[in-house]
Amino acid sequence: MIETATADIGVTGGDQPFLFVFTTTRGVTAQHTIALEELPRQLDVYNATRRVQLYADAGTSVTVMVTRWGSSGYPDIPKPELVTLSGRLV
Repeated sequence: MIETATADIGVTGGDQPFLFVFTTTRGVTAQHTIALEELPRQLDVYNATRRVQLYADAGTSVTVMVTRWGSSGYPDIPKPELVTLSGRLV
């Protein structure tokens, strides 16, 4: 069970980043969207710390995808993307 999702993502040119977590339970893959908020004093840096309850079957992969939408043409990113998932075995 995933209990916390944390993200710190930098983009350029006013793009909007998106964070998705994919899990598989009972053979069904689910896409979970984690809402990000722009930091008020650091434009183009988005952050989130969210309490979640996401389940994944034993032996399956949990996938994290970071994407962005906007007009920048996807040039370099001003800072690294960092996503952390934490939880426990149940």
